[in-house]
Amino acid sequence: MRKNIKIAVSAALICVCFLGCVKQKPDISFDVRETTAAGITNSGETTVPSTQHVTRELSENLFIDAEAVIPEKNEYSTYTLKMVDCDPLFNLFCPEGYGSYTKEDRGNCIVYDESTGKRLVVYEKYQNEIRYTTYNFKTEERPMQDVETLMYYHSLVYPHTEPHDLSFMNVEEMKAYGNDVLIQLGISWEPMLLRCVTLSGQELLDFQEELFGNGNNELFMTPTALTETTDTCYLQFNFAFDGIPLIGFEEPNVSSYEEFFPMEVTATIMFNADGIQSCTVSCPCTIEATSDPQQILNLEGAITLLKDKYDLQILYEPLKFTDIWMEYIPVKRDEAWVLTPYWCLRQINEESKGSLSYFGSAQRFNAITGKDLTYGG
Repeated sequence: MRKNIKIAVSAALICVCFLGCVKQKPDISFDVRETTAAGITNSGETTVPSTQHVTRELSENLFIDAEAVIPEKNEYSTYTLKMVDCDPLFNLFCPEGYGSYTKEDRGNCIVYDESTGKRLVVYEKYQNEIRYTTYNFKTEERPMQDVETLMYYHSLVYPHTEPHDLSFMNVEEMKAYGNDVLIQLGISWEPMLLRCVTLSGQELLDFQEELFGNGNNELFMTPTALTETTDTCYLQFNFAFDGIPLIGFEEPNVSSYEEFFPMEVTATIMFNADGIQSCTVSCPCTIEATSDPQQILNLEGAITLLKDKYDLQILYEPLKFTDIWMEYIPVKRDEAWVLTPYWCLRQINEESKGSLSYFGSAQRFNAITGKDLTYGG
Protein backbone atom coordinates (compact mmCIF):
# COMPACT_ATOMS: atom_id res chain seq x y z
CA MET A 1 0.00 0.00 0.00
CA ARG A 2 2.87 2.35 0.78
CA LYS A 3 4.08 1.94 -2.79
CA ASN A 4 0.59 2.75 -4.15
CA ILE A 5 0.38 5.89 -2.04
CA LYS A 6 3.84 7.01 -3.12
CA ILE A 7 2.93 6.62 -6.80
CA ALA A 8 -0.25 8.68 -6.36
CA VAL A 9 1.65 11.34 -4.44
CA SER A 10 4.37 11.68 -7.06
CA ALA A 11 1.80 12.45 -9.74
CA ALA A 12 -0.17 14.84 -7.55
CA LEU A 13 2.89 16.83 -6.48
CA ILE A 14 3.55 17.85 -10.07
CA CYS A 15 0.34 19.86 -10.44
CA VAL A 16 -0.92 20.69 -6.93
CA CYS A 17 -0.16 23.87 -4.98
CA PHE A 18 -0.59 23.79 -1.24
CA LEU A 19 -1.89 26.04 1.52
CA GLY A 20 0.42 25.97 4.52
CA CYS A 21 -0.78 25.61 8.09
CA VAL A 22 -0.09 28.42 10.52
CA LYS A 23 2.88 27.78 12.74
CA GLN A 24 1.96 28.26 16.36
CA LYS A 25 2.84 26.58 19.61
CA PRO A 26 0.00 24.29 20.72
CA ASP A 27 -2.29 26.04 23.18
CA ILE A 28 -5.27 24.63 25.03
CA SER A 29 -7.31 27.80 24.35
CA PHE A 30 -9.87 27.87 21.55
CA ASP A 31 -9.61 30.61 18.96
CA VAL A 32 -11.92 31.77 16.20
CA ARG A 33 -10.09 31.61 12.87
CA GLU A 34 -10.64 34.68 10.76
CA THR A 35 -8.86 33.85 7.52
CA THR A 36 -10.29 33.91 4.02
CA ALA A 37 -8.90 31.55 1.40
CA ALA A 38 -7.93 32.71 -2.04
CA GLY A 39 -10.51 31.99 -4.71
CA ILE A 40 -10.30 29.74 -7.73
CA THR A 41 -11.58 30.73 -11.16
CA ASN A 42 -13.21 28.37 -13.67
CA SER A 43 -9.93 28.24 -15.55
CA GLY A 44 -8.17 27.02 -12.41
CA GLU A 45 -6.25 30.25 -11.76
CA THR A 46 -5.79 31.29 -8.15
CA THR A 47 -7.01 34.79 -7.32
CA VAL A 48 -6.23 36.95 -4.30
CA PRO A 49 -9.45 38.74 -3.30
CA SER A 50 -9.42 42.47 -2.65
CA THR A 51 -10.66 43.73 0.68
CA GLN A 52 -12.28 46.90 1.96
CA HIS A 53 -12.60 47.93 5.59
CA VAL A 54 -16.04 49.23 6.53
CA THR A 55 -16.72 51.16 9.75
CA ARG A 56 -20.24 52.41 10.15
CA GLU A 57 -23.09 52.94 12.61
CA LEU A 58 -26.20 51.73 10.79
CA SER A 59 -28.72 52.50 13.53
CA GLU A 60 -28.99 52.53 17.29
CA ASN A 61 -26.92 49.61 18.63
CA LEU A 62 -26.17 48.28 15.13
CA PHE A 63 -22.57 48.65 13.96
CA ILE A 64 -20.22 47.40 11.26
CA ASP A 65 -16.48 47.35 11.81
CA ALA A 66 -15.59 44.74 9.25
CA GLU A 67 -13.06 43.59 6.71
CA ALA A 68 -15.12 42.99 3.58
CA VAL A 69 -13.91 40.65 0.82
CA ILE A 70 -14.97 42.09 -2.53
CA PRO A 71 -15.94 39.68 -5.36
CA GLU A 72 -13.87 39.99 -8.51
CA LYS A 73 -16.89 40.21 -10.85
CA ASN A 74 -20.24 42.01 -10.93
CA GLU A 75 -22.13 39.05 -12.40
CA TYR A 76 -22.29 35.43 -11.26
CA SER A 77 -24.24 32.34 -12.28
CA THR A 78 -26.21 29.79 -10.31
CA TYR A 79 -25.60 26.09 -10.90
CA THR A 80 -27.91 23.09 -10.74
CA LEU A 81 -25.99 20.24 -9.14
CA LYS A 82 -25.74 16.54 -9.78
CA MET A 83 -24.17 13.92 -7.51
CA VAL A 84 -20.98 12.28 -8.76
CA ASP A 85 -21.17 8.60 -9.69
CA CYS A 86 -20.70 6.72 -6.41
CA ASP A 87 -21.20 3.12 -7.55
CA PRO A 88 -19.19 1.75 -5.81
CA LEU A 89 -16.08 4.02 -5.30
CA PHE A 90 -14.19 1.22 -3.55
CA ASN A 91 -11.75 1.40 -6.47
CA LEU A 92 -10.90 4.98 -5.39
CA PHE A 93 -10.64 4.40 -1.64
CA CYS A 94 -9.07 0.92 -1.90
CA PRO A 95 -6.53 1.04 -4.76
CA GLU A 96 -4.79 -1.97 -3.20
CA GLY A 97 -7.89 -4.04 -3.96
CA TYR A 98 -11.18 -4.99 -2.33
CA GLY A 99 -13.48 -7.97 -2.02
CA SER A 100 -17.08 -8.59 -2.99
CA TYR A 101 -19.72 -6.22 -1.67
CA THR A 102 -23.46 -5.95 -1.17
CA LYS A 103 -25.70 -2.99 -1.99
CA GLU A 104 -28.72 -2.03 0.13
CA ASP A 105 -31.13 0.83 -0.55
CA ARG A 106 -32.39 2.09 2.81
CA GLY A 107 -34.56 4.87 1.44
CA ASN A 108 -32.54 7.81 2.75
CA CYS A 109 -29.21 6.29 1.72
CA ILE A 110 -27.52 3.45 -0.15
CA VAL A 111 -25.13 1.27 1.84
CA TYR A 112 -22.31 -0.75 0.26
CA ASP A 113 -20.79 -3.34 2.61
CA GLU A 114 -17.54 -4.93 1.49
CA SER A 115 -16.60 -8.45 2.58
CA THR A 116 -13.66 -7.39 4.80
CA GLY A 117 -15.65 -4.76 6.73
CA LYS A 118 -15.23 -1.65 4.61
CA ARG A 119 -18.39 0.41 4.19
CA LEU A 120 -19.52 3.16 1.83
CA VAL A 121 -22.72 5.08 2.59
CA VAL A 122 -24.16 7.40 -0.07
CA TYR A 123 -26.77 9.97 0.97
CA GLU A 124 -28.63 11.62 -1.87
CA LYS A 125 -32.33 11.96 -1.03
CA TYR A 126 -32.17 14.65 1.68
CA GLN A 127 -28.57 15.70 1.31
CA ASN A 128 -25.59 14.93 -0.87
CA GLU A 129 -22.84 13.20 1.06
CA ILE A 130 -20.62 10.14 0.94
CA ARG A 131 -19.07 8.46 3.94
CA TYR A 132 -16.40 5.74 3.61
CA THR A 133 -14.87 3.83 6.54
CA THR A 134 -12.74 0.74 6.95
CA TYR A 135 -14.47 -0.07 10.24
CA ASN A 136 -17.97 -1.28 10.98
CA PHE A 137 -19.93 0.72 13.55
CA LYS A 138 -21.66 -2.45 14.77
CA THR A 139 -18.49 -4.10 16.07
CA GLU A 140 -17.37 -3.56 19.67
CA GLU A 141 -13.69 -3.10 18.81
CA ARG A 142 -13.12 -0.43 16.17
CA PRO A 143 -9.80 1.29 16.88
CA MET A 144 -9.93 3.35 13.68
CA GLN A 145 -13.13 5.02 14.89
CA ASP A 146 -11.37 5.92 18.15
CA VAL A 147 -8.42 7.26 16.15
CA GLU A 148 -10.77 9.38 14.04
CA THR A 149 -12.43 10.72 17.19
CA LEU A 150 -9.04 11.75 18.60
CA MET A 151 -7.89 13.33 15.34
CA TYR A 152 -11.11 15.37 15.17
CA TYR A 153 -10.79 16.58 18.77
CA HIS A 154 -7.14 17.45 18.20
CA SER A 155 -8.19 19.66 15.27
CA LEU A 156 -10.51 21.53 17.66
CA VAL A 157 -8.20 21.80 20.65
CA TYR A 158 -5.03 22.60 18.70
CA PRO A 159 -6.29 24.19 15.44
CA HIS A 160 -3.03 25.96 14.58
CA THR A 161 -0.50 23.18 15.21
CA GLU A 162 2.00 22.78 12.40
CA PRO A 163 1.98 19.26 10.87
CA HIS A 164 5.11 17.12 10.85
CA ASP A 165 6.37 14.23 8.73
CA LEU A 166 5.21 10.75 9.64
CA SER A 167 7.00 7.42 9.29
CA PHE A 168 5.27 6.57 5.98
CA MET A 169 5.07 9.97 4.26
CA ASN A 170 6.19 13.59 4.55
CA VAL A 171 3.81 16.54 4.98
CA GLU A 172 3.78 17.70 1.37
CA GLU A 173 3.10 14.16 0.15
CA MET A 174 0.21 13.79 2.60
CA LYS A 175 -1.39 17.03 1.41
CA ALA A 176 -0.95 16.01 -2.21
CA TYR A 177 -2.40 12.56 -1.59
CA GLY A 178 -5.59 13.95 -0.03
CA ASN A 179 -5.98 16.58 -2.72
CA ASP A 180 -5.58 13.96 -5.44
CA VAL A 181 -8.28 11.71 -3.93
CA LEU A 182 -10.79 14.58 -4.12
CA ILE A 183 -9.83 15.42 -7.70
CA GLN A 184 -10.21 11.78 -8.74
CA LEU A 185 -13.66 11.77 -7.16
CA GLY A 186 -14.73 14.01 -10.03
CA ILE A 187 -16.25 16.94 -8.13
CA SER A 188 -16.42 20.37 -9.77
CA TRP A 189 -14.96 22.24 -6.80
CA GLU A 190 -11.35 23.18 -6.21
CA PRO A 191 -10.07 21.67 -2.92
CA MET A 192 -8.73 24.23 -0.44
CA LEU A 193 -6.80 22.54 2.36
CA LEU A 194 -7.88 23.98 5.69
CA ARG A 195 -5.94 21.81 8.11
CA CYS A 196 -3.47 18.95 8.16
CA VAL A 197 -3.23 17.07 11.46
CA THR A 198 -0.38 14.59 11.84
CA LEU A 199 0.05 12.47 14.97
CA SER A 200 2.41 9.61 15.60
CA GLY A 201 1.07 6.55 17.36
CA GLN A 202 2.54 7.73 20.65
CA GLU A 203 1.18 11.25 20.18
CA LEU A 204 -2.29 9.78 19.71
CA LEU A 205 -2.00 7.85 22.96
CA ASP A 206 -0.66 10.93 24.77
CA PHE A 207 -3.55 13.05 23.47
CA GLN A 208 -6.04 10.38 24.54
CA GLU A 209 -4.59 10.55 28.04
CA GLU A 210 -4.76 14.35 27.97
CA LEU A 211 -8.48 14.30 27.12
CA PHE A 212 -9.74 11.29 29.01
CA GLY A 213 -7.11 10.32 31.56
CA ASN A 214 -8.09 10.20 35.24
CA GLY A 215 -11.76 10.43 34.34
CA ASN A 216 -11.33 13.79 32.64
CA ASN A 217 -14.37 14.37 30.44
CA GLU A 218 -15.06 18.07 30.93
CA LEU A 219 -15.80 18.69 27.25
CA PHE A 220 -18.51 16.00 27.16
CA MET A 221 -16.59 14.03 24.56
CA THR A 222 -16.97 10.34 23.78
CA PRO A 223 -14.13 8.51 25.59
CA THR A 224 -11.68 6.43 23.60
CA ALA A 225 -9.77 3.42 24.89
CA LEU A 226 -6.80 2.80 22.62
CA THR A 227 -3.88 0.79 23.98
CA GLU A 228 -1.82 0.99 20.79
CA THR A 229 -2.09 2.78 17.47
CA THR A 230 -0.09 3.96 14.48
CA ASP A 231 0.99 7.18 12.74
CA THR A 232 -2.04 8.90 11.22
CA CYS A 233 -2.85 11.90 9.04
CA TYR A 234 -6.19 13.77 9.15
CA LEU A 235 -7.02 16.36 6.48
CA GLN A 236 -9.86 18.89 6.44
CA PHE A 237 -10.82 20.61 3.18
CA ASN A 238 -12.99 23.53 2.19
CA PHE A 239 -13.69 24.28 -1.48
CA ALA A 240 -13.96 27.15 -3.94
CA PHE A 241 -15.51 27.71 -7.35
CA ASP A 242 -15.34 30.57 -9.86
CA GLY A 243 -13.16 32.59 -7.51
CA ILE A 244 -15.65 32.34 -4.64
CA PRO A 245 -15.39 30.14 -1.51
CA LEU A 246 -18.13 27.60 -0.85
CA ILE A 247 -19.70 27.46 2.58
CA GLY A 248 -17.54 25.15 4.66
CA PHE A 249 -15.76 24.45 7.92
CA GLU A 250 -15.33 27.12 10.60
CA GLU A 251 -18.25 29.28 9.56
CA PRO A 252 -21.39 30.40 11.41
CA ASN A 253 -24.23 27.92 11.17
CA VAL A 254 -26.99 28.59 8.67
CA SER A 255 -30.36 29.52 10.13
CA SER A 256 -33.37 28.59 8.01
CA TYR A 257 -37.06 27.94 8.44
CA GLU A 258 -37.06 25.79 5.31
CA GLU A 259 -37.45 22.00 5.37
CA PHE A 260 -34.08 21.49 3.66
CA PHE A 261 -31.14 23.20 5.29
CA PRO A 262 -28.42 24.49 2.96
CA MET A 263 -25.47 22.13 2.77
CA GLU A 264 -21.91 22.79 3.81
CA VAL A 265 -19.31 21.77 1.24
CA THR A 266 -16.48 20.05 3.09
CA ALA A 267 -14.29 16.96 3.13
CA THR A 268 -12.24 15.03 5.68
CA ILE A 269 -9.78 12.27 4.87
CA MET A 270 -7.95 10.12 7.43
CA PHE A 271 -5.22 7.72 6.37
CA ASN A 272 -2.17 5.85 7.60
CA ALA A 273 0.43 3.54 6.06
CA ASP A 274 -2.33 1.07 5.18
CA GLY A 275 -4.28 3.63 3.15
CA ILE A 276 -7.49 5.61 3.62
CA GLN A 277 -9.29 4.70 6.84
CA SER A 278 -12.17 7.17 6.51
CA CYS A 279 -13.36 9.79 4.06
CA THR A 280 -16.42 12.03 4.26
CA VAL A 281 -17.33 14.43 1.45
CA SER A 282 -20.33 16.75 1.67
CA CYS A 283 -21.83 17.90 -1.63
CA PRO A 284 -19.65 15.75 -3.93
CA CYS A 285 -21.26 17.18 -7.03
CA THR A 286 -20.78 18.11 -10.65
CA ILE A 287 -22.66 20.83 -12.53
CA GLU A 288 -25.70 19.73 -14.48
CA ALA A 289 -26.92 23.16 -15.69
CA THR A 290 -25.64 26.74 -15.53
CA SER A 291 -27.76 29.89 -15.52
CA ASP A 292 -26.84 33.00 -17.45
CA PRO A 293 -24.61 35.31 -15.39
CA GLN A 294 -26.71 37.72 -13.34
CA GLN A 295 -25.94 41.06 -11.72
CA ILE A 296 -25.17 40.76 -8.02
CA LEU A 297 -25.76 43.27 -5.26
CA ASN A 298 -22.63 45.19 -4.39
CA LEU A 299 -21.25 45.62 -0.88
CA GLU A 300 -23.40 48.66 -0.19
CA GLY A 301 -26.47 46.72 -1.26
CA ALA A 302 -25.62 43.92 1.19
CA ILE A 303 -25.15 46.40 4.03
CA THR A 304 -28.51 48.01 3.21
CA LEU A 305 -30.20 44.61 3.44
CA LEU A 306 -28.67 44.11 6.88
CA LYS A 307 -29.88 47.52 8.06
CA ASP A 308 -33.36 46.94 6.70
CA LYS A 309 -33.62 43.62 8.54
CA TYR A 310 -32.69 45.13 11.89
CA ASP A 311 -34.90 48.18 11.36
CA LEU A 312 -37.74 45.78 12.14
CA GLN A 313 -36.19 44.84 15.50
CA ILE A 314 -35.38 46.59 18.76
CA LEU A 315 -31.76 46.03 19.78
CA TYR A 316 -31.26 46.42 23.51
CA GLU A 317 -27.51 45.83 23.33
CA PRO A 318 -24.84 46.78 20.77
CA LEU A 319 -24.52 44.38 17.83
CA LYS A 320 -21.34 44.59 15.74
CA PHE A 321 -20.60 42.77 12.48
CA THR A 322 -16.90 42.12 11.91
CA ASP A 323 -16.60 40.13 8.65
CA ILE A 324 -18.29 40.33 5.25
CA TRP A 325 -17.76 38.09 2.24
CA MET A 326 -19.60 36.43 -0.63
CA GLU A 327 -19.83 32.65 -0.82
CA TYR A 328 -21.59 29.95 -2.79
CA ILE A 329 -24.17 27.88 -0.88
CA PRO A 330 -26.09 24.81 -2.17
CA VAL A 331 -29.80 25.42 -1.51
CA LYS A 332 -32.84 23.31 -2.34
CA ARG A 333 -34.99 24.67 -5.18
CA ASP A 334 -37.97 22.42 -5.89
CA GLU A 335 -36.35 18.99 -6.35
CA ALA A 336 -32.85 20.19 -7.20
CA TRP A 337 -29.86 21.51 -5.29
CA VAL A 338 -28.71 24.83 -6.74
CA LEU A 339 -25.38 26.49 -5.98
CA THR A 340 -26.26 30.13 -5.28
CA PRO A 341 -24.15 33.18 -4.31
CA TYR A 342 -24.86 34.81 -0.94
CA TRP A 343 -23.50 37.77 0.96
CA CYS A 344 -22.49 36.64 4.44
CA LEU A 345 -22.17 39.16 7.29
CA ARG A 346 -20.74 37.71 10.49
CA GLN A 347 -21.14 38.85 14.07
CA ILE A 348 -18.95 37.57 16.92
CA ASN A 349 -20.20 37.46 20.50
CA GLU A 350 -17.18 38.45 22.57
CA GLU A 351 -18.38 36.40 25.55
CA SER A 352 -18.52 33.25 23.39
CA LYS A 353 -15.41 33.90 21.31
CA GLY A 354 -13.21 31.48 23.24
CA SER A 355 -15.71 28.62 23.16
CA LEU A 356 -15.02 25.36 21.42
CA SER A 357 -16.28 25.31 17.82
CA TYR A 358 -17.75 28.82 18.05
CA PHE A 359 -17.47 30.77 14.80
CA GLY A 360 -20.05 33.46 15.37
CA SER A 361 -23.49 34.00 13.88
CA ALA A 362 -24.28 35.39 10.45
CA GLN A 363 -26.92 37.00 8.29
CA ARG A 364 -26.93 35.74 4.70
CA PHE A 365 -28.65 37.40 1.76
CA ASN A 366 -29.03 36.10 -1.78
CA ALA A 367 -26.50 38.13 -3.77
CA ILE A 368 -28.78 38.14 -6.83
CA THR A 369 -32.31 38.56 -5.42
CA GLY A 370 -31.47 40.15 -2.06
CA LYS A 371 -33.74 37.68 -0.25
CA ASP A 372 -32.93 36.47 3.25
CA LEU A 373 -31.61 32.89 3.42
CA THR A 374 -33.26 32.48 6.83
CA TYR A 375 -36.64 32.55 5.09
CA GLY A 376 -35.64 30.49 2.09
CA GLY A 377 -34.36 33.37 -0.05
